[in-house]
Amino acid sequence: MAAPAVAMRGIAKRFGAVQANRDVDLSVAAGTIHGIVGENGAGKSTLLKIIAGVVKPSRGRAVTSGRVGALLELGSGFHPDYTGRENIFPSTALL
Repeated sequence: MAAPAVAMRGIAKRFGAVQANRDVDLSVAAGTIHGIVGENGAGKSTLLKIIAGVVKPSRGRAVTSGRVGALLELGSGFHPDYTGRENIFPSTALL
Protein backbone atom coordinates (compact mmCIF):
# COMPACT_ATOMS: atom_id res chain seq x y z
CA MET A 1 0.00 0.00 0.00
CA ALA A 2 1.34 3.42 -0.96
CA ALA A 3 2.02 6.18 1.55
CA PRO A 4 -0.89 8.59 2.00
CA ALA A 5 -0.87 11.87 0.08
CA VAL A 6 -1.63 13.69 3.35
CA ALA A 7 -0.96 12.39 6.85
CA MET A 8 -1.63 14.42 9.99
CA ARG A 9 -1.23 13.32 13.59
CA GLY A 10 -2.14 15.29 16.69
CA ILE A 11 -2.48 18.58 14.81
CA ALA A 12 -3.40 21.62 16.87
CA LYS A 13 -3.34 25.30 15.95
CA ARG A 14 -3.75 28.18 18.34
CA PHE A 15 -3.96 31.88 17.50
CA GLY A 16 -3.47 33.64 20.85
CA ALA A 17 -6.44 32.63 23.01
CA VAL A 18 -8.32 31.04 20.07
CA GLN A 19 -7.96 27.29 19.52
CA ALA A 20 -8.57 26.75 15.78
CA ASN A 21 -7.89 22.99 15.68
CA ARG A 22 -7.24 20.42 18.43
CA ASP A 23 -5.99 16.82 18.15
CA VAL A 24 -6.69 16.34 14.43
CA ASP A 25 -5.67 13.01 12.90
CA LEU A 26 -6.16 12.65 9.16
CA SER A 27 -4.95 10.35 6.42
CA VAL A 28 -5.87 10.94 2.77
CA ALA A 29 -5.01 8.49 0.01
CA ALA A 30 -3.76 9.83 -3.32
CA GLY A 31 -6.48 10.31 -5.94
CA THR A 32 -9.36 10.50 -3.48
CA ILE A 33 -11.76 13.40 -2.99
CA HIS A 34 -12.81 14.64 0.44
CA GLY A 35 -14.78 17.52 1.87
CA ILE A 36 -14.24 19.37 5.13
CA VAL A 37 -17.54 20.51 6.60
CA GLY A 38 -18.21 22.61 9.67
CA GLU A 39 -19.69 25.79 11.04
CA ASN A 40 -18.09 29.19 10.57
CA GLY A 41 -15.04 29.43 12.80
CA ALA A 42 -14.67 25.64 13.13
CA GLY A 43 -11.10 25.66 11.75
CA LYS A 44 -11.68 24.34 8.22
CA SER A 45 -9.55 26.97 6.47
CA THR A 46 -6.84 26.67 9.11
CA LEU A 47 -6.68 22.92 8.53
CA LEU A 48 -6.36 23.43 4.77
CA LYS A 49 -3.65 26.05 5.30
CA ILE A 50 -1.70 23.57 7.43
CA ILE A 51 -2.01 20.91 4.70
CA ALA A 52 -0.85 23.43 2.07
CA GLY A 53 2.08 24.53 4.23
CA VAL A 54 0.84 28.12 4.45
CA VAL A 55 0.82 28.00 8.28
CA LYS A 56 2.61 25.70 10.72
CA PRO A 57 0.68 23.76 13.36
CA SER A 58 1.21 24.72 17.00
CA ARG A 59 1.46 21.01 17.81
CA GLY A 60 1.58 17.78 15.84
CA ARG A 61 2.92 16.88 12.43
CA ALA A 62 1.55 17.21 8.90
CA VAL A 63 3.23 15.38 6.02
CA THR A 64 2.30 15.66 2.35
CA SER A 65 3.71 13.75 -0.57
CA GLY A 66 3.65 15.12 -4.09
CA ARG A 67 2.70 18.64 -5.08
CA VAL A 68 0.19 20.62 -3.07
CA GLY A 69 -1.51 23.68 -4.54
CA ALA A 70 -3.60 25.96 -2.36
CA LEU A 71 -6.96 27.21 -3.64
CA LEU A 72 -8.08 28.59 -0.32
CA GLU A 73 -10.27 31.55 -1.21
CA LEU A 74 -13.33 30.04 -2.88
CA GLY A 75 -14.79 33.42 -3.80
CA SER A 76 -11.91 34.40 -6.06
CA GLY A 77 -12.32 33.30 -9.66
CA PHE A 78 -15.06 30.73 -9.16
CA HIS A 79 -18.03 30.70 -11.52
CA PRO A 80 -21.37 30.16 -9.73
CA ASP A 81 -22.88 28.12 -12.61
CA TYR A 82 -20.08 25.53 -12.61
CA THR A 83 -19.74 22.57 -10.29
CA GLY A 84 -16.85 22.45 -7.82
CA ARG A 85 -14.99 20.08 -10.13
CA GLU A 86 -15.57 22.27 -13.21
CA ASN A 87 -14.27 25.31 -11.31
CA ILE A 88 -11.02 23.53 -10.44
CA PHE A 89 -9.75 23.36 -14.04
CA PRO A 90 -9.50 27.10 -14.75
CA SER A 91 -8.12 27.76 -11.28
CA THR A 92 -5.38 25.12 -11.51
CA ALA A 93 -4.35 26.15 -15.03
CA LEU A 94 -2.37 28.98 -13.43
CA LEU A 95 -0.42 26.70 -11.02
